[in-house]
Amino acid sequence: MLLNSVQQSTRDGLESDKLAPDYIDSDQKDLAFAMSELPEHVAKNRAYWDDLAQQYVEAGERAWAQEEPTWGIWRVPEAELQIFSEQLVGKDAIELGCGTAYISAWLSRRGARVVGIDNSEAQLGTARRLQRQYGLDFPLIHGDAQAIAYPDASFDFVISEYGACLWADPQHWVPGAARVLRSGGRLVFLTNSFLMTLCMPPEDGVAVANRSSAKHLAFDVPSLELAIAALRG
Repeated sequence: MLLNSVQQSTRDGLESDKLAPDYIDSDQKDLAFAMSELPEHVAKNRAYWDDLAQQYVEAGERAWAQEEPTWGIWRVPEAELQIFSEQLVGKDAIELGCGTAYISAWLSRRGARVVGIDNSEAQLGTARRLQRQYGLDFPLIHGDAQAIAYPDASFDFVISEYGACLWADPQHWVPGAARVLRSGGRLVFLTNSFLMTLCMPPEDGVAVANRSSAKHLAFDVPSLELAIAALRG
């Protein structure tokens, strides 16, 4: 498990007009993307997660019911990691790749004005049902989390747990998160470790202990490191 918490102190080195992908329509009214407007890999990802959504219903229900957050596959307590250590009351937050939106629910209960965005309408269907069940009301957007259709400097807090940080291109989603963060805002993301990804062959989806394969690399690591350095200012 790899946890990254990046404090953004300045955006001076980032050119926001170059950060939003070309396929964003700035005039769209509902902030959602029609399938025909999506890049091929995003469309395939959407279909994949719609098919898998039912498998995540029970876990989502458990997470919504929790009084205190736990993080990652090891369920590390919030008291230990203090992801929500800052005062969140009245802060604007967005979860990138929210799935069933349990993290968005945790943020809402802490007084944040939160928005959840996810590529899977089926996952969001579970999230909306749980919103009604628990009496929480915050926007849930069906869209591409690496192409956030919000103006620059819209949020104080951006978070992704096994969402955009795992499935989206870091050369798009990291600068995109920087674009919508306000000065002094915070980006937090939690995803699988790089070593675990190297040791997970595609044929069975299970990490192995005795071999690794560079051919399974899915992104450009130096570019990701540069993007994180830019966030740090």
